[in-house]
Amino acid sequence: MMIIVNFGFFSTSSVGGVLYHINDEGQDWYNIRPALTSWEPMTGAFVDAVFGAWASVREDGTIWYVTDDPSRLVPDNSYVIGIDGDVSDIEAGMLWDKEANILLPKPPEAPYVPREISDRQFFQTLANRGLITKQEALAAVKVGELPPAMLALIGQILDEDAAVAVEMAISGATIFERNHPDTELLAYLYGWDDAALDDIWIEAGNLK
Repeated sequence: MMIIVNFGFFSTSSVGGVLYHINDEGQDWYNIRPALTSWEPMTGAFVDAVFGAWASVREDGTIWYVTDDPSRLVPDNSYVIGIDGDVSDIEAGMLWDKEANILLPKPPEAPYVPREISDRQFFQTLANRGLITKQEALAAVKVGELPPAMLALIGQILDEDAAVAVEMAISGATIFERNHPDTELLAYLYGWDDAALDDIWIEAGNLK
């Protein structure tokens, strides 16, 4: 089992232009650090440290810097942990569970949601999902003719002028913006929440 030693959370302060990193027990990082490493006496080169890996960890448990030489660490408002393991096995982005004192894998990155997509990407995605037919998608892209089911949803808008304005905006659009009010309205009419709308934009953005 991997051994992890917590050297505490180091709060950063400046006194006379000098930065100090003090942990919960009032210890300065620069006073702790010399005892953690060995150096080549003639050249001053780093030899090794009491642990194979060292990491700076944010308050939320995210590791943001990893090294085999703790003298390279600058614990700027972060925890310092020593890890009895190979530094090559640790990477920035991994998580440290403070309560269980274990390391967790780096979470998968959230997929990129494009800010805007083309009308072709939008309607093709709806067709791919079976929400409209391919012929309806072609008509929407070619001449701006909206699918009947979409028109029926827009028709639910009580204010007739507002409904016409939305229909004209959607039928005439060549670009659909993720955060545009008309997009949010269309999502509401279809019953899509933010996650569902993001999924549509991600899928559409991957269409080349």
